[in-house]
Amino acid sequence: MSELEAPFPRSIPPEASSARPQLPDCTFAYSSTTSLPAPPKPTKTLLPPLPNFAALGRPDLTPADFDPKNVYKSTLAPIKSYRICPKAVCNEHLLNADPSMLAYGNLLRLAEELSYKDIFEKVNAGRPQPVFKSPQEVVNRVTVALKFTAGNNNVTVGRVVRDFDMIRAKNGIFSRRFYKRNKDDADAAVAQ
Repeated sequence: MSELEAPFPRSIPPEASSARPQLPDCTFAYSSTTSLPAPPKPTKTLLPPLPNFAALGRPDLTPADFDPKNVYKSTLAPIKSYRICPKAVCNEHLLNADPSMLAYGNLLRLAEELSYKDIFEKVNAGRPQPVFKSPQEVVNRVTVALKFTAGNNNVTVGRVVRDFDMIRAKNGIFSRRFYKRNKDDADAAVAQ
């Protein structure tokens, strides 16, 4: 036997194969009635149509202002470029609005019903360029909006913040600041 030849035969003789134990047939019993259910199809949420802005007396607004696919030069919201969104536009459309509209009263309107993290995620979803870099930027814009509101209404910032926190508490959104200041009022706000 040379070094290249193996000490065992290259083919198995027929008598050796019969001595081997036979494995049971491992076919899976499958029928169309025992199949797994198909995953649910994602439902696309249909937004209500945008109102006619000219009929509302707002010719400065167009449906393109509420298209999340638009790319804007700046995501800042200076007061000189701020435009108030009419109440006829739902919050889902407002989340897709021009970044200059996502400040002051419009942002307070969103923050009354959504957490800052939800606003951050929903505003940036589906946009080619993010509007907010972090949830903290949403918090900063809301703080500026609260101060601006207090200045315009000649009331203290504390009063505006307290009223804002009470509205959020009624909608089930609580902040640490609210609990620290209003431990007794927290349950009352949810009960109302």
